[in-house]
Amino acid sequence: MKKKKKLKPPENPSSNNVSEPAWLHDDPRAIRVPYTEEELDDLVEGFIIGNGDTTAWKELVQRHGFEVAKEILRNSFIRNDPNLDDELIH
Repeated sequence: MKKKKKLKPPENPSSNNVSEPAWLHDDPRAIRVPYTEEELDDLVEGFIIGNGDTTAWKELVQRHGFEVAKEILRNSFIRNDPNLDDELIH
């Protein structure tokens, strides 16, 4: 039985991938910016437009009222903001 040869990954994997632009890897710790107030407003309004007729949204509004439901939704967007984690972008 032949042994399989272990392949070593390239030292700089991004250098072998010509489809990725150079700027994608030019900053090892790119600055992440949390959602702005305007972005949060847009996310909430977009969610309500797209999901306002769902049972879950209707129950949330019925249980807490429209304004509190919007605040709950807004807070969930803040909690799940991908720009607040500590992971590297690349």
